[in-house]
Amino acid sequence: MNLKFDPVDVVGAGCWDMLSRLFLFITAIFIGCGIGSWSLHVDEIFSSPEEPLFMFLIGPVYLLSSWAVISLPLLLAFLGIFVRTEKELAPRWAGLAISMAIFCLCGYFKEAHWIAWPLCLLLCAMLATATWFFMQWSRNHWIQEMAELKAENQQRRLELQEKFGTVATNMYSDDEA
Repeated sequence: MNLKFDPVDVVGAGCWDMLSRLFLFITAIFIGCGIGSWSLHVDEIFSSPEEPLFMFLIGPVYLLSSWAVISLPLLLAFLGIFVRTEKELAPRWAGLAISMAIFCLCGYFKEAHWIAWPLCLLLCAMLATATWFFMQWSRNHWIQEMAELKAENQQRRLELQEKFGTVATNMYSDDEA
């Protein structure tokens, strides 16, 4: 079987993958900084209905504090990880978002109220739990897909055996796969 090289498909898939990774990187920064800014301004957040959205949008500005010396190189390291990794991105996304939330709070430690740290830790724990549930859902989805494919293959083997009288072999036994 000779497959032709399709540059549009290869380049398109590579560009889409890179854009999706950059989108995940940017959303992690905004979510993390949003959590940090919401925690810092919990007493002001309920004063008007537009306040939570405004705090979410200006959240990355809170990274420009005395902790920028640590947070900005960490952002560059995470960008390299997001672009180059072949492993699952969900835990890295959650780790970046949680670290950005903590850096937002550390930069404005003196202005933070007593409720800011427990609230930030609670929101970060909720984010980590939601990410873990998403990863489990995704794995279970693919496990179900593979089980259905295995059942279809077994059915096809039985049909071929009935039609031609030969036994189809595969590289895995039924117990291993």
